Amino acid sequence: MQIKEPKNIFRRIAQLRKLKKKSVVVGFPKGYNPYPDGTPVALVATVHEFGSATVPPRPYFRTTLQRNNFYKSLRKMTFKKVIRGELSESIAMHQLGDTIANDIKDEIVAVNSPALAQETIKRKGSTNPLVDTGHLKQSVTYKVVK
Repeated sequence: MQIKEPKNIFRRIAQLRKLKKKSVVVGFPKGYNPYPDGTPVALVATVHEFGSATVPPRPYFRTTLQRNNFYKSLRKMTFKKVIRGELSESIAMHQLGDTIANDIKDEIVAVNSPALAQETIKRKGSTNPLVDTGHLKQSVTYKVVK
C-alpha cells in the first residue's frame, strides 16, 4: 500500500514555519503619532489604562484582551486558512492585527467609568472618558514582527 502525500505538503510546512516565527504587536509604539503639543500618545494611553495621581484607571487594553479571549483560536483558524492556501502568511497576520486593533478601538469608545468630573465634561462637551479629539483611538496600531 502506498501512502499519498497531501498536495503541496512541503510548501505548507514551510508556510507554518514562517508563521511560527512571526507575531503581531498591537498598541502605541514609542514615538508614534504624538499629540499636537508633543505629548507621547503611549504616555496618555498608559495613564488611561493604569491611572495616575489625578486620573483614575480606565482599562481598555486589558479589558479588550480579557473580553476577547478567542484570539488564540482566531489565530489557529487563520493559520488553517494559510495551510489550505486560502490566505497568504502576510494577509493572515495583518487580519489578526487589524482585528485586535479594532477591538481595542471599540473598547476605547465603550469605556464609561469611572465617570468624568463635571468640570471635565463641561470642558470637553462629552461624557466619554477616553474620547476627546479621537487621537488616542486613531493611534491604536499594530505591526507584524519576525
